[in-house]
Amino acid sequence: MIATVAARRSAALIARVFMASGIALALSALATESGAYDTGMHGGAGGGAFRSSCNPFDALIGVQVRQGAALDAIGPICMPLNAARTDWAGGIYKPGLKGGGGGGGPNELTCRPGDAMHVLTVAAGPWDEITVVKTVYIGCHDLDSANYYSVSLPALSTVSGERTFSCKPGDWGTGLIGNVGALVDRVGLQCGRIPASTTTPPSTDPAIEAGCPRNYNYETGRCNRPVKRIGKGSPPLTKEECAAEGSLWVEQKGRCIGTTLLGVLRRACEKKGADHRFDEQTAQCIGPQDGGQQGGAQNICRVLKPGAVYDRPDGNKIDELEAQTEGVTLLEKQGTDWFHVKWPAGEGWVYSGPGYEDAIACP
Repeated sequence: MIATVAARRSAALIARVFMASGIALALSALATESGAYDTGMHGGAGGGAFRSSCNPFDALIGVQVRQGAALDAIGPICMPLNAARTDWAGGIYKPGLKGGGGGGGPNELTCRPGDAMHVLTVAAGPWDEITVVKTVYIGCHDLDSANYYSVSLPALSTVSGERTFSCKPGDWGTGLIGNVGALVDRVGLQCGRIPASTTTPPSTDPAIEAGCPRNYNYETGRCNRPVKRIGKGSPPLTKEECAAEGSLWVEQKGRCIGTTLLGVLRRACEKKGADHRFDEQTAQCIGPQDGGQQGGAQNICRVLKPGAVYDRPDGNKIDELEAQTEGVTLLEKQGTDWFHVKWPAGEGWVYSGPGYEDAIACP
């Protein structure tokens, strides 16, 4: 009897050992498959450890924070990528903030559409007798080129030191690591290789079906002639190159928006309902809270004829307003003839009195 009980205990122990070994091997295989690695952390020594990662094969495109004199909380902002891993392909999602403090104001640092995080700079400093994270900066790369830029969030109190963490060439940020308590004690960058998918999921997007997701013209149903680029490190498209590619040049932002992203933004605006309209000149979705809605908001003007724009009523001419200009909003009136208006590319006074009747129609 005693021998039987001992044998059963021995068999159970052996089974648990094999089970633990199997789990360890599975986790090891998973880690090897994902290729995720940590680049280091900077800050103080307190708090409990955390790791917040994007879904497998998704990229880190920014960070969300709560910030006062120090960082109260921090978390990743993630985005799915297309099969070739050269562009965004889905909606932004946020795995959640890490940090025990409820203070500070919310803020976000994000890469531009089509880009992802490759670098994280952490600035830390004193907090009473300990060291905590005061702010972070992110470095972004275009997913299919070497174009690089940084996005910063100013520190609101003393910083005593900074450290920068970078992913290996060809790799991307996939999450954040660190320690948090009442504040963010320290934080670092998790990176990984995001290989191209061997299978292309079915798509109803005609740009993808046509094989030119970056330069597809939704109006003609054809691929535009791509603009010749000069290898890695090429400058952003000029206004003329943007027009040649069939994309949208946003004047007030000084940048080119591709037809694929434009189509995504347009469809997202349509889903918000009939009280929203998509401004084709600014690539912005305008709703009631922005002073515009589908079918005409209370302060939206219609430009019926081209006309001059003045710095003040009966003042100097400063601009021209073309007919059918979109996004023209009324700021104020002077009498019944002068309208103070603002549109995406400028602002000024427009005359619609005798001799120029019906040049502009404002409520």
